[in-house]
Amino acid sequence: CCACGGGSTGTNPAMECPPRVRKAWSTLPCDERQQYLEAVATLKRERKAVYDEFVTAHSNAFSFAHGTSTFLHWHRWYLLAFENTLRSLPGFECVTLPYWDTDRDAGAETDSSVFRADAFGAHGLGCVNDGFFAGWRDSTNGCLHRRVNATQSFVGTDEMAALIQSWESFKDFRPRLESSPHAAPHIRVGGDMAGRRSPSDPLFFVHHANVDRIWAVWQGYHGHSAVS
Repeated sequence: CCACGGGSTGTNPAMECPPRVRKAWSTLPCDERQQYLEAVATLKRERKAVYDEFVTAHSNAFSFAHGTSTFLHWHRWYLLAFENTLRSLPGFECVTLPYWDTDRDAGAETDSSVFRADAFGAHGLGCVNDGFFAGWRDSTNGCLHRRVNATQSFVGTDEMAALIQSWESFKDFRPRLESSPHAAPHIRVGGDMAGRRSPSDPLFFVHHANVDRIWAVWQGYHGHSAVS
């Protein structure tokens, strides 16, 4: 992919990549899924302290970056910093975060393609023992674990569209997006994903890429995309 023209990653002046386009995990080609999963695994394996610093940064900023007007802005910056860190790894200079389109999975959460054994691993209870991140230790050296709460359902496509269309002001839209559309996947997956150290679970990044996408769609729909 890096033979295509476009903007430089900034990590290798000789490497040119296409413009960054975040794609839905559910329709992402297998080779792009594999590349992303390998990039995250490589970061954790070869630069564990850097990965764990992302977890600590989220924990330290939790009160500032949640339940306030900074929620969406802070996480947009955070995702870009993570994506740029992945791109600093040799061989992954053009990797881009995909997004977990949870609205597509609403009503069939257990069957989501993120929970496949060749992806992020099981939708279950206890340590993650299958998938690409099987056997991972979290930032506190415990096992990467999930504690699924099946009472939590994802917000579906129609309800998400109504949310985007119904609330034009940021002060009205932000808390509604931060509520169920954002919170339900965290609570559903549980375990590491349910607390302030939620980036310990790699699902965090694809979930928040979707939250950021919904904000971007809202910005475009209401004409809030311009920088003034």
